[in-house]
Amino acid sequence: ADECIDWIALLGIWLSTFPLLLLDSIWLDRRDMSADAAFERATFVSKMTVVGFQRLRVVLFLLALVGVPWLPGGIVMAAWFMLGAVWLAILEPSRLHAEAGRVWLAALWRFTGLLGVLTLA
Repeated sequence: ADECIDWIALLGIWLSTFPLLLLDSIWLDRRDMSADAAFERATFVSKMTVVGFQRLRVVLFLLALVGVPWLPGGIVMAAWFMLGAVWLAILEPSRLHAEAGRVWLAALWRFTGLLGVLTLA
């Protein structure tokens, strides 16, 4: 039998996960501001104020909701992704002292999202 790609579902997944990928990337980028400064390689995120960085994180977190109408599991699937990502929106990376903790927290939304996909399958 011919299998076809559900382009609408793929669009929903992309619209919901792309902002979260950006969120975890900037969140992890913020942690090495001192290294960026030492090598004179200031990034966009390292130049932001604490308030600006907080606002950007919240906007990216909420932007992930744009894909909900097209997600195969709708708001339930989005909730699984967002359950793991909410910490990136509310916690400043410098609050965690363990590097491994930062990396795991940044990736948490991927694992909770996978759990959501598995429970909805």
